[in-house]
Amino acid sequence: MQRDDDPYVVLPFNGELYAFTQRQLEGARERARELVPSTTQGAGATETMPTVVDAKGAEVATGVPARWWLDAARAGRVPYVRFGHYVRFDLGEVLAHARVGPGRAQASRQGRVRRVK
Repeated sequence: MQRDDDPYVVLPFNGELYAFTQRQLEGARERARELVPSTTQGAGATETMPTVVDAKGAEVATGVPARWWLDAARAGRVPYVRFGHYVRFDLGEVLAHARVGPGRAQASRQGRVRRVK
């Protein structure tokens, strides 16, 4: 029986938020393990599945507009996967690919400062 003061775990999924009690979350984990058996390599080691999202999911995860993700994929600036006409991003791979820290600035011909890769 669920009480009103039971703590909830809030998880983002596909651009929405879902709230689960600990009991519901553990039940969902058990069902997922039954549906997708893990590959065990040694004591307790399991292979994890990558987090693959569409451009909107990448926007939710990073705060960078979905249009930018699609344009960057088209230009080859970020790693992506294409399934037919569907473009998806592996968040772990994209974040590992991202440059951290300030870039060097260079003045353009019009006198504006622009960021250089």
